[in-house]
Amino acid sequence: MSVNDLMPIIIPGALMQVSIQAIYIKHCWHNPYLDQKKKWLYIFFIALFNLPAAAIYLFAARKLIDKGQQKKTFEGLDDQMVEGIFISLVMAYEVLSLRVLTEKIDIPYFSLMILLLGITFTLLILNKILYDKMKPILHITLPFIQTVMVVFIHFLGDSINTLLIVLVVVASIINNYPMKKSRLYIVFGFVLLLIVSGIKIGIARQPVDMDTLIGSIYVNMLVYVLFVAAFYTLKKQMMTNNILEKAFGDLKIQSEQLEEMSRVAERNKITGEIHDSVGHLLTTAAIAIEAGTMLMDQDPVKASQKFELAKKQVKDSLTQIRSSIKAIRDENIEDFDQQLNQLADGVTKSTGLKINIIMDEGIRILPIHQKVLIDAIKECITNSLKHGEATELDLLIQIYKDSYQMTMSDNGVGGEAFVLGTGLKNMKERIESLGGQCNFEGKPLEGFTVSILLPIGCRE
Repeated sequence: MSVNDLMPIIIPGALMQVSIQAIYIKHCWHNPYLDQKKKWLYIFFIALFNLPAAAIYLFAARKLIDKGQQKKTFEGLDDQMVEGIFISLVMAYEVLSLRVLTEKIDIPYFSLMILLLGITFTLLILNKILYDKMKPILHITLPFIQTVMVVFIHFLGDSINTLLIVLVVVASIINNYPMKKSRLYIVFGFVLLLIVSGIKIGIARQPVDMDTLIGSIYVNMLVYVLFVAAFYTLKKQMMTNNILEKAFGDLKIQSEQLEEMSRVAERNKITGEIHDSVGHLLTTAAIAIEAGTMLMDQDPVKASQKFELAKKQVKDSLTQIRSSIKAIRDENIEDFDQQLNQLADGVTKSTGLKINIIMDEGIRILPIHQKVLIDAIKECITNSLKHGEATELDLLIQIYKDSYQMTMSDNGVGGEAFVLGTGLKNMKERIESLGGQCNFEGKPLEGFTVSILLPIGCRE
């Protein structure tokens, strides 16, 4: 064997090595997410180790890019992840090809195998690089041609290394093509391997151990199915993760919009309260002052009464304004604790219902959520007393997965079959209008439980 015999595999391999070095050295140099030190480090290793260093660079550099700015493939996968997998498969192809060439050097069709390995390698590269520029007919036929050639190489070599080359090429097709098309090429490769295996059995020379031959073919087919299924499932999982990340991002945006709507709704409510109460008080105060001014000379006593009334109304107005401003700023979270404790103490004194409150420290609840939760607690207390005949109620408020979780359980008569009344229906609707969830559970003689989840509001 001479160097000329190896040219069909050496030339494309060398061109590939140089091309990858040039492409990823340039990519690394212009990467805005790397500092100068990391750029020179990656460039040095790519120049020294080529394919392994290029794959590591792609996998590592993608973590530095914000998910919203990552370049995506047509299936929504991270482009650098797909490229990194492709480079790893190319590296595996080169290593396996060298092993095949060293172990099959004495076979009569060695030159044909070298030629097929070189052509398949070239098609593997071109199919990736020119994927977006190829005509539709080439998109369809190239994977079939690659599969036929690589299965024929396995037929000639008939070793574990040639089988692994088949798997590498099929994996590159799955990595490069849409899932729906990939399934067609996977089945085609399996059928082709099965046909080749049948031909091997048909042309086997005697004497031959048929059990060993059939067992070897069975193992090859099993390895093909397991490897391809694993790689296909891996890509499918990556796509599923990408969909889930996108859905999570959309959900986060919707949650932020909901929180903003909650803040706006609360401000609008406070504005209305100021207009309805403070505006009315100031208007009547102004009228009282005018009346007092007019009565100053005629009836000083009545005038003084008018001024006192105006003074009281102005003070009431200031109290209303301070309350509204405090709600807008929402600086003091003790208001909710105070409301809760006052409510519990009042209920216990008037009805005898013991209320046990457990609440995580440092919980900051938006005013609009505070009102909904307080109203829900009042409704549950009413139901526990009226329908459950309860003597004790446990109230738990905590943070759970970016939500407020409130659970109320009593020791009443309970019951599995219950109908939601107007109060519970309205409570459930108010909670769900804020993006929350409300669930009810009752068991005979084990009391009644209400579970509420509300998304946590952001504070300015």
